[in-house]
Amino acid sequence: MEQLLDQLEQAYGKHPAGREALRQFALDNMVDAQASGQPREWLIREYVDELRRLFLTTPRAPLAAILPDVFGHSFNQIEGGRFAAFAVSLWYDRDDPTPTLQAAVLSLAEVERRQAVYLVDSLRRNACMSDERYEQLTAFALGWSELKPAEIDPALRQLAERYQLSQVAMEWGLCDDASHLLQYSLPYQKRIFSEPARRQ
Repeated sequence: MEQLLDQLEQAYGKHPAGREALRQFALDNMVDAQASGQPREWLIREYVDELRRLFLTTPRAPLAAILPDVFGHSFNQIEGGRFAAFAVSLWYDRDDPTPTLQAAVLSLAEVERRQAVYLVDSLRRNACMSDERYEQLTAFALGWSELKPAEIDPALRQLAERYQLSQVAMEWGLCDDASHLLQYSLPYQKRIFSEPARRQ
């Protein structure tokens, strides 16, 4: 549980209720769930989901404050917790993120623009967000499609065929991808258990 709370705090910031209150809330919820006779795996899933729901209601840093830590850097320079905060903001913030994304991308050089739009393009394929948010992020990514190379570099295609480069990164003409960062966003996919399919 402590590791989960560490991850949640890293992405969302400390919850106003404090750790002890969160532990007690989750444990009380588990006691109620245990009385229902559900299997252990189901109980653990509910326990983790309940903590996520609590953190998703916590005020977070605005997207504009997160982007300088994500855009304009090589993927290896991006800190996992900040990337998770970026993903959570894209998926769940109430306001449409595309104006903020657009302004940030316009300030970047071409290669950095491709890297930035690739990150959005990768995250928009997850099934955890609302249909409206999916459509917003898809329109944003498609709006920058002129950055994609007209022809795929054979060397990049070979890397993708060997599973050393993601298909999405290859399409954007990038020789590196953010696969190691995407794992940091996994704990914050609210519908990961009920909707495992990914959008294209």
